[in-house]
Order: sequence, then C-alpha cells, then structure tokens
Amino acid sequence: NIQVDDVSGTERKIQLAVGNCLGKMTLQQPIMQRPLSVRHLKSYWQQSVVFVGDAAHAIHPLAGQGANLGMADAQALCAILSRAWSQEVSLSDCRLLRRYERTRRAANWRMLLACDGLQRLFSWTSMPVQQLRYWGLHAMSRSQIVRQKMIQYALGV
Repeated sequence: NIQVDDVSGTERKIQLAVGNCLGKMTLQQPIMQRPLSVRHLKSYWQQSVVFVGDAAHAIHPLAGQGANLGMADAQALCAILSRAWSQEVSLSDCRLLRRYERTRRAANWRMLLACDGLQRLFSWTSMPVQQLRYWGLHAMSRSQIVRQKMIQYALGV
C-alpha cells in the first residue's frame, strides 16, 4: 500500500466532484493506493461456501471484464445446481462444487492473464513498444475474423 499525502488537495477534488453539495469535507484517514494486481483463489469453494465473481478472482478493471466473469461464474453455478436439484442431488455435494470450479477456473485464468498482459503492454512507454502496439492494433482492426474472435472471447462466447 502507498499512502497519498496531499490530503487537502484530495479533499478539494472530492468536494468539486460532488458539486460542493455536501459542504466542507474532511478526510478522517489518509487515502491509500494499492497497485492493481491479478488475484485468483486456489479453491472456488470451502465446505458449503461457494465463491463467485470478485470473491473468487480479481482482475484489472479493463473493459468491464470482471463483471462478465462474475456473471459467467453465477450462470455456471446456477446451471450445475439446477441440474443437481432436478436430480435430487444434495446441493452441498463436493462433486458439484468441484464441477463448478473446473468449469470456470480455466476460462477465468485465460481472461485474467489476457487483461493483465494488455494492461502491462499498454503501460510500457518506450517508442519501439508503442510502435509495435500500434501496428498490432492496426492489423487487428483490419481483420474482420480477428475482431470477431476478440469480441466473442471478451463476451465469454
């Protein structure tokens, strides 16, 4: 964690952001910054608790993929539990929870690594890397097939 020292400047920015409608604001604690990082639980469940979305994994807020991953997690879990319910299988059966984890772990890891890689790629400021990025994005944007695959991947299709 990194402490931000300019408290008075931060207070002014917050007041301006809310249109001064809340009156004078005073921070009670120093603001802390934490570098963004990828996080992924070793297990998506423990006993009868199941972790879904941000509780199971953290991702750079790139293009809203955290929300997409969370919805895909919830959808997969609901499908597995619904099937189990209709077959009168106990919903706390560890085989079901393992199936949910297997279903989502690989897809989540791929997206976590892809977004982390893109974030790292775009944080480099050297001219050769910027030039390669430009050429790569330009080539991607001109290819209908690549664009379509990227959109499908981002949507989890």
